[in-house]
Amino acid sequence: MVTEKQKLFVIDMTRRIHTLEFAHRFESKRHERRNIYFGTPPIILGALITIQFWSDYFNILNAVIGCLISILVGLQTYLKPSEIAEKHRKMSETYDKLRHRLEYLMLFEIDNPYTFTSKLNEIKKEWDNLDTMNVPYKIYREARAQTKKLGVYPGPQSYKSID
Repeated sequence: MVTEKQKLFVIDMTRRIHTLEFAHRFESKRHERRNIYFGTPPIILGALITIQFWSDYFNILNAVIGCLISILVGLQTYLKPSEIAEKHRKMSETYDKLRHRLEYLMLFEIDNPYTFTSKLNEIKKEWDNLDTMNVPYKIYREARAQTKKLGVYPGPQSYKSID
């Protein structure tokens, strides 16, 4: 039979994976918004330049707006927020799959200690070998709060000391 300590370990592991899943999802959304912030103004400003191009009074304003467009497009090209957002989204999906495997393990493999332990070791090894990306601490805290709000993880939290 699976011990209580093993059950708590799996629950804690599931909680941490769920938190990382949320963190990467939130980070993906943040980079998607950044892409909009850098991409939309050049379109609007370019339209303004086109409208004002026919007037002699706006030559200086056209030059300033043109420089602003160049800066925003350069930032969008250099920072690549849409690519980073996609990487975080994929990372979130990977954590989601790991979490579902742990949940399945707790529901259907708990009666067989041998398969439970071997599958748990397999999932842990897969998690350890993930090529992960960092998320800002602020985003991680939001994700942890979201996980706590779900109220599905009883027991102690191993990451409580991070605060």
